Amino acid sequence: MPYAANNQISQSPIEGSIQITEQQYQAALNAMQEGKAVLVDGGLMTFGPAPEPDPEPPAPLSVRSFRARFTREEQIAIREASLTDMDVGLVYDDFMSAQYIDLSDPAVESGIDLYISKGLIDPARKDELMEANYGA
Repeated sequence: MPYAANNQISQSPIEGSIQITEQQYQAALNAMQEGKAVLVDGGLMTFGPAPEPDPEPPAPLSVRSFRARFTREEQIAIREASLTDMDVGLVYDDFMSAQYIDLSDPAVESGIDLYISKGLIDPARKDELMEANYGA
């Protein structure tokens, strides 16, 4: 006996699935091949629009491209602060020694947040600095 669950069909039981007939299995298979979603709700199987794919993570940036996102004044403030504030210095060193900058890495956002908390960049700049298509 075939089974269906959200976006899944199988000839074997699936966790949270319902039993379906062979005709329903064939209809679900055809719908999935057409790019439709199999939806199971309240013991009933229906078809809907295909699920949206997960967004692509932003492409990694060269360190130079990332640094160019900061204004000259911001870069000077960060460099000066890195000489006397160990936390700022460690973040700066981490950014400058990286092979690339991955904007989806939580450490990048934490570094920007540290710069903001130290008054080195304006909080309004965070979204811009973290934007995948900055300057495009």
